[in-house]
Amino acid sequence: MGNLASALAARTELATGTNDDSTPDAFFKAATALCQADVLLLCTGAGFSADSGLAVYKDIAEVPAYHARGLRYHDICQPYWLREEPSLFYGFWGSCFNDYRSARPHLVYEIIAQWKKLFFA
Repeated sequence: MGNLASALAARTELATGTNDDSTPDAFFKAATALCQADVLLLCTGAGFSADSGLAVYKDIAEVPAYHARGLRYHDICQPYWLREEPSLFYGFWGSCFNDYRSARPHLVYEIIAQWKKLFFA
């Protein structure tokens, strides 16, 4: 377990570019906990996706056509648009879907994918 934790800590340190004196011990402790976990629940905020170039909630519906109708993000997210105006519903969610599919994940996504392969596959 120690070797895996050391390798994970070293990879994470290399990827993040940190190298102060307290960093190796902190990374080793975190890596050890990850290595011993049965499950990893990763909670992130909108900034995690924004680092890949995706719009955050406050910006995602900033489109002139929506503004002209007085619509904001929380308005467009209502399910009744599917029944009342399918073109608006599918246009908005289709645009979001296409953005998500075309975004290039940032480095942390790659690190998490490596963790999955190493420890949870």
